[in-house]
Amino acid sequence: MKAYPELVGALQEMLDRMDRSLREADYAGDPIIMYLAGGVAVNYWCGTRYTEDVDASFSRRVILPKDLTINYRRKDGAEAFIYFDHNYNTSFALRHDRFEEDSIEGEGVGNERRRIHLRVLSPVDLAVSKISRFSEQDQEDIVALGAGRTCDERFVFNFKIRGGDGRASSQAPRSALRAGKIRFLRPFSGVCRRTGGELA
Repeated sequence: MKAYPELVGALQEMLDRMDRSLREADYAGDPIIMYLAGGVAVNYWCGTRYTEDVDASFSRRVILPKDLTINYRRKDGAEAFIYFDHNYNTSFALRHDRFEEDSIEGEGVGNERRRIHLRVLSPVDLAVSKISRFSEQDQEDIVALGAGRTCDERFVFNFKIRGGDGRASSQAPRSALRAGKIRFLRPFSGVCRRTGGELA
């Protein structure tokens, strides 16, 4: 984990608010899993810059508190904030069909004391999710994830791409290749060649 400590602290406060909301509603079921995606997840793996919005999905339907904007101070003392993006939806981006299974439990965020547990999307799933929009920031994030060798050799590039409709699509990555986008995934492809994986 390379996340900024001050960002982790703000994320913990956000999780605490969610946890209080669940307890006030007398939720007593299994822990609800929050799958962290987006720039904050990239910062978790790479320690790179990030946007203020927190993108995440959940293992089950959950009613979240409205006030999920967290103010904090950056390392240089500047005032900052993060907020939960209530409009985020996993159908907005490409998703590996095992993105929940391959997610990693968040370290140092206090999962053990809450009824909501944070897991972070794997680096390769984050890279795949950023192919759809492919903004300049998305490209920088993909390069950072590859350059940091944060990918797991068990599944890098040996996966099925799934679109927002849930159907397996082998054309999505090839379309990206034809568009020249795949060059930003070359740090991952080196691992692919070593492990015998292939772009599905």
